[in-house]
Amino acid sequence: MRVVLAILATVLGAAAAQAADPDGRYQLLGAGTVTCQAYTNATEEQRVYAATWWAGYITAMNRATPDTYHLMGETPPEQVNEMLRKYCGDNPNDRFAIAVHKVVEQLYPKRTRKKPS
Repeated sequence: MRVVLAILATVLGAAAAQAADPDGRYQLLGAGTVTCQAYTNATEEQRVYAATWWAGYITAMNRATPDTYHLMGETPPEQVNEMLRKYCGDNPNDRFAIAVHKVVEQLYPKRTRKKPS
């Protein structure tokens, strides 16, 4: 049984690593499709929608990233929002999804690796 689980984990891990077409492209949906400029100029209601989107993105990445319980670690959501505002201010033509992924890359070294006790 352990061998089967190990093989399954390896196959699923490889599938997650290949989760794009052969050129590394994938379909963006929802708030991830807007530009950083649009995010920077967003209303408070639109920013709440964007925060809900990035929370879902991080939740999916938590599930798909090996050795990870929570990519944000101890970073509070307000700080993630600030990191996104900074990135988008510096890169107004990038899509919001790229900004979120760049912030996730910054958070990765500080991620929580196991469920807190």
